[in-house]
Amino acid sequence: MKKLANKKAFQDLLLIIIGSGLTALPVKCIYDPLDMVTGGFSGLAIVIKQLSQMLFGKGVPLWVTNLVLNIPLFLFGIRMSRDFLVKTIFGTLMNTFWIAVLPVLQLVPDDRMLSALFGGVLMGAGIGLVFIGNGTTGGTDMMAALIQRKLRHYSVAQVMQVLDGIIVIAGIF
Repeated sequence: MKKLANKKAFQDLLLIIIGSGLTALPVKCIYDPLDMVTGGFSGLAIVIKQLSQMLFGKGVPLWVTNLVLNIPLFLFGIRMSRDFLVKTIFGTLMNTFWIAVLPVLQLVPDDRMLSALFGGVLMGAGIGLVFIGNGTTGGTDMMAALIQRKLRHYSVAQVMQVLDGIIVIAGIF
């Protein structure tokens, strides 16, 4: 029985590693280079990078913003299940790692529609793998899970849509 639990834990971690890499890829190689804003803390990191470039001439790296924004969420999430919290911290650290180390590659031509479509597919697949591994990459996923615990009549997906929508609208300005 313990062998099955260890195999499941290894599979979950592997899914989180691959999924967080797939989630970081479009942020680093599509959205940020084209100044497009996605939902989640990744999109907020792009907005903060652009604002800091305008104000100070040098932008805050995406990975730094991603990590710093997630720290308060983990403090609030301390009451969540230990397994979920550990996997979410791992997912956040892996996502931050991938954002820091992935080189900027031109994955799609300078076509915003194609870029948005391709980036959305990659992010969706990545988040899906992380969720199958019973974790999140932190950010609005974690925030939505925390909010949903208080507002039980809304699903995590509904809360995430509202949070991500606010971030995308902020990116318009």
